[in-house]
Amino acid sequence: VSQSRYSYRKLSKARVELCVALIAEGKWKLTHQGIAIDSNNVLQDGQHRLHAIAKSGIAVPIMLSTGCDPSNFDVIDSGKKRTAADALSLCGAKRAALAGAGIKGYIQYRRFPDKVWTGQLVIVDIFDTRQFYSENSGLVDLITTRANTSYGMFKQQNSSAAVSFALIAGEHGLLDEALRFIELMGTGAGLGTYDPILKYRNFLANNQANRSLQMYLAANIKCFNKWISNEPVFCFKMPSIAPMPIITTSRPATFEYRDWE
Repeated sequence: VSQSRYSYRKLSKARVELCVALIAEGKWKLTHQGIAIDSNNVLQDGQHRLHAIAKSGIAVPIMLSTGCDPSNFDVIDSGKKRTAADALSLCGAKRAALAGAGIKGYIQYRRFPDKVWTGQLVIVDIFDTRQFYSENSGLVDLITTRANTSYGMFKQQNSSAAVSFALIAGEHGLLDEALRFIELMGTGAGLGTYDPILKYRNFLANNQANRSLQMYLAANIKCFNKWISNEPVFCFKMPSIAPMPIITTSRPATFEYRDWE
């Protein structure tokens, strides 16, 4: 393949590493996207895929298009990237965007508990999100319904983080308690003066800021731990996110986390 007279997009090392990981874990899929070479023998599309295949040292099936019109270069990759919400909509998810974000946060918590979830090295593959939903659709639909209802009553919280939190709590056999926690985050009904949920709600209401799902999830877990152990709270403070806090109470699990390798 000849050197292009156009400049390729700057190579993203993180994107290459993500593709290498997909190949190494057997998650590479043959799709219509692949390698495109124009009639001048210039590479038009697929530089990250090619670098990843070379770096992995593993042969994978991939579509190869040759003799393409050189003018195609201007419009390649200009379309909208498919999202987790798109994939879950095709699976019949009731609240696909909320489910997709919540599942993503849950998987990131399980895979990257010691990292801040920014950058491509902590990306969750759409395949994993769809696979998790396919195996736990009833559970996810239940949780997203409750989280959406709670958010409608108290919009200072993060509904996606609530979904991630409930999935984590389900692993600890605490799904019913987590759903009750989510309900009280919405209603605020019957909470005592030093109830952790009341203090957390007050903190969110009085300290509105742009926070990541990871920040809200860490705060949910911290508050839940204090609430379920009946520990009074006088002033709620946001916890650190790297490492993430863990749920400190466990019972027989509602379901178990499985990584798709």
